[in-house]
Amino acid sequence: MPDPVNEPLVSVNTPQGEMIMSNPLYNYTFHPLPSAPDFPASSALSKYTSTVRYPDANGRSQPELVNEQLQANTALFRDMTYQLLASQPDYAPFSNTGYTDSRGESYNSVEEMHDGIHTIVGTGGHMGIIQFAAFDPIFWLHHANVDRLLAIWQAIYPDSYTTSEVNIEGTFTLAPGSTDTLTTSLTPFHSDILGTFHTSATVRSTRTFGYTYPEIIDWGGVNATQLSSTVRANVNRLYNPTGSISTRALRPRSSNQTHSYPNTTSAETMTDWHYYVNIRLHKSALSTPFFVHFFLGTPAPSPSIWPTAPNLIATHSVLHARQPHSGPFNATITTNTTHHLAYGQIPLTHALRPLLPSTPLTPDLVLPLLKAQLEWRVQRVDGSVVSAGDVRGLRIGVVGREACEVEGGDEGVGGRGDRFPVFGPWRTFEGVGFGGES
Repeated sequence: MPDPVNEPLVSVNTPQGEMIMSNPLYNYTFHPLPSAPDFPASSALSKYTSTVRYPDANGRSQPELVNEQLQANTALFRDMTYQLLASQPDYAPFSNTGYTDSRGESYNSVEEMHDGIHTIVGTGGHMGIIQFAAFDPIFWLHHANVDRLLAIWQAIYPDSYTTSEVNIEGTFTLAPGSTDTLTTSLTPFHSDILGTFHTSATVRSTRTFGYTYPEIIDWGGVNATQLSSTVRANVNRLYNPTGSISTRALRPRSSNQTHSYPNTTSAETMTDWHYYVNIRLHKSALSTPFFVHFFLGTPAPSPSIWPTAPNLIATHSVLHARQPHSGPFNATITTNTTHHLAYGQIPLTHALRPLLPSTPLTPDLVLPLLKAQLEWRVQRVDGSVVSAGDVRGLRIGVVGREACEVEGGDEGVGGRGDRFPVFGPWRTFEGVGFGGES
């Protein structure tokens, strides 16, 4: 988390001189205090008079522990972001963890990254519970970045957008099982003083609201092709500054490869493998948010070390969707979310590369290593340990695909090319993973 959100007090220069005051980005103090029905008595959050992040036994936020967990997952969020922006052209699997129709083995989504930040920053605090998360000021910074990632993705893939889908969970105003469309009301957000609600169609572009982001230079007569090129160059600069594939480990694309890569030639490409853990589970498999930690090698005996262990690959976070509320669809929501499957993906390449620094990551080298060393542990946000077999619907598998690093392309902003790696077809590897109860 950035420094301005971590300190409870700030110094402000005023006409009367320097003043020390409460930091409005550190927490929000409730007025009136939490009470039913907004904060059910059964909720652990009802005892706090202000929002908290990773609270200790005395209810004090622990931003240093939040940052340790975020730091341990820096490579995860960077690689997930780059993979999504560079290789996922379809809005539905890009956008959410629950989409199944054409996801294939691409389990990554912007919602998964969104849930990870919520769960890690919350860890028992308000950000980790959907109904209460927006009370924490950092919620708005987090969601501004999610909006930014969506806007970047839209600039690269302008022709794909939301389609009609069944809303399994429902909302306070939409019954579970209803169909969301482009014109479904986005309550409670009004588009005018007459009470008209915004819809997905009316909020498709940030330009409608008069703003943009630094990576999206969409003014001055820039056309869609130029915009896409500039944004791709910025994505390379931000999330892939040295190239996604180590040049020490690249091998020339073989002339006898059985599959081809679009828009490339053998003279201009080099290839290597990228690997991922795919996770599928019931979103409400446990009654609280929880983590699935992945390690190379046996994790430490003490579970308290797991979230930041030296051999941690990354953590998959599950943001539990529902707490009891007084809305009209509460009973149906509770029933439906019990059976809601969610999908996630953990990139492995950043953890494998140091073990094989100058060798192509071919399956014959990587799979024996993963079979011997890949381990996982399930842990609730309160630190308690859960057997993987008790997480309903949990499936863990390893997939991979070849990537062609393509030379050339316009330099764009930042001095890096505007071309992304070209990825080959997904391959599922048997013998590494876990399959529990359906």
